[in-house]
Amino acid sequence: MATIEPMNRAKLHESIINNSQMTFARSGDNGGQNVNKVNTKVHLVIPVTSLGGLTDAELARLRIKFATIINKEDCLFLDVDDALAARAAC
Repeated sequence: MATIEPMNRAKLHESIINNSQMTFARSGDNGGQNVNKVNTKVHLVIPVTSLGGLTDAELARLRIKFATIINKEDCLFLDVDDALAARAAC
């Protein structure tokens, strides 16, 4: 029986750090006069083909699970808004 190698987390982490593009923007949230003075939104682009440390099965599962945010060039797009995260925690 063949042994399936699990995800190599260190290699995955390194490949994300080395191959992703991250930009920051001001959040478009409603609020008081100081709400939009700091960068609270992060836009992250990760080329899926550059992800190391994943097995073929894990990579296939990632493509299925995140099909709606992977474009034709096989890049995964993530947007994180601090204000939305704060509301979700309430």
